[in-house]
Amino acid sequence: MKRTQLNFAIDAGAFAAFLFLLSTGLLLRYQLPPGSGGLDAVGTGRGAAERPVTILWGWTRHEWGQIHYWIAGLLIAILAVHLALHWKWIVCVVGGTRSDASGLRFGLGLASLAALVLIAAAPLVAPRVLVTRGELRQQLAAPEAALEPSTELKGSMTLAEVAAATNLSVPEVLTEMGLPAEAAPNERIGRLLRQHGLQMSDLRRILGPDKTIGAKEAER
Repeated sequence: MKRTQLNFAIDAGAFAAFLFLLSTGLLLRYQLPPGSGGLDAVGTGRGAAERPVTILWGWTRHEWGQIHYWIAGLLIAILAVHLALHWKWIVCVVGGTRSDASGLRFGLGLASLAALVLIAAAPLVAPRVLVTRGELRQQLAAPEAALEPSTELKGSMTLAEVAAATNLSVPEVLTEMGLPAEAAPNERIGRLLRQHGLQMSDLRRILGPDKTIGAKEAER
């Protein structure tokens, strides 16, 4: 195959991979957004088997994400071949005409490349942190999103939702209410309270807007 034909094939492959990468990225953003569900994320609680899962052409969001990942890997491989075939040209452009400044230009180009590689690799080597969903909601919530006097705690809320509404972590809610530490974050708070002889009025008194009044009465 002639060099011109090889370059055309590589450029055409890169363009096709770019189009599919763009297409699957938009699909994951709009057609199958986060929360579309999947077989590996439906949970094990009551009604888990009835939770809806959105599929497209028989594939879930997770499977389309895998396709998106492999297309990105293919595009990187094609671009690597493209750079290898044009390496001499790149070196000539970076180095420029032989002069006292050519070495400086080449050094700056090499330093810029190294910086880009380090920035791109940073997320791959950064330490990971494990938090509960309730703790993450608490971290992301704005200060004004904390529990207001008008906020009502309901029995249909999950333990994690109660934790987020009261600006507490799930373990803190369990400790305040005297509930077992192994309670699941997706457990309905009303049912959990009834199982341990408590009422919603106890929850609102301890964690709700009237907890200050309850604390003053306890002091008396």
